Amino acid sequence: MRRSLALAEHADDRGGQAHTHYVFTWVWQRLGDDQQALAHALQALQLFEAIDDPVGKAVALNATGWHHARLGNYDQALGSCEQALTLARQHDNGDCEADALKSLGFIAHHTGRNADAVGSYRTELQIRQDIGDMYEEANALDHLAQAHALLSHHRDATHLWRRAGLLPSRSVTSPLRHARSTRSRRLVRREGTKNRQRPTLSNRCGCTG
Repeated sequence: MRRSLALAEHADDRGGQAHTHYVFTWVWQRLGDDQQALAHALQALQLFEAIDDPVGKAVALNATGWHHARLGNYDQALGSCEQALTLARQHDNGDCEADALKSLGFIAHHTGRNADAVGSYRTELQIRQDIGDMYEEANALDHLAQAHALLSHHRDATHLWRRAGLLPSRSVTSPLRHARSTRSRRLVRREGTKNRQRPTLSNRCGCTG
C-alpha cells in the first residue's frame, strides 16, 4: 500500500491518494492504533475535500469522528459525525448515513446520553433493513438492545437480542449462539442490579472494519 500511495503521489492522483489513506485508516484500526488511523483519516478527508468528492468526504468525516471518539475526543467526534450524516443525507447514501448514525450512537453512549443512543441506533437499524445489509442489521440490533438495557428497558433489550439471534428462541443448536445468549442474559441481569459497572458498546463504523 505504501507503494500505491507513492505512485499516486508521483502521478498527482489526489483521488488515489485519498482512497489509499482511507485504506490505511482501516488497517490501523484493525491493528488497534486509533492515533495512526485518525492521522490517515484526516489526510483522506483533506484530499476528498480537494477533489470535491462529497461522499468520500462524508466517509472520511465519519472515520475521523469515530477515531476521535475512540480516543475520548467526544466534542470533535460529534462535530465530524454530524457533518458526515448531513452530507450522506444530502447525497442519498444509505450506507454512509447508517455508519454515521452508528458512530453517533457510540458517542451518545460514551457521553451518558443513552436515550440519544437509542434514537441513533433505531434509525440506523431501519436504514440497514431498507438497504438489505443483514450483517450490519444484526450489529445494529445488538447495539440498540444494549442501549435499551442501559436504560433498564429489559423487555425491549431481550426482544431485540432475540431478533438478532443472540438469545435463543426454543432451541439453540450452535455453541457460538449459546455463548452469545449467555453473555446477553448476563448483561440484562447486570443492568437490573444497582451499582454495577455498565458494559461498553462495540462499533464498526466509518472505516468500519
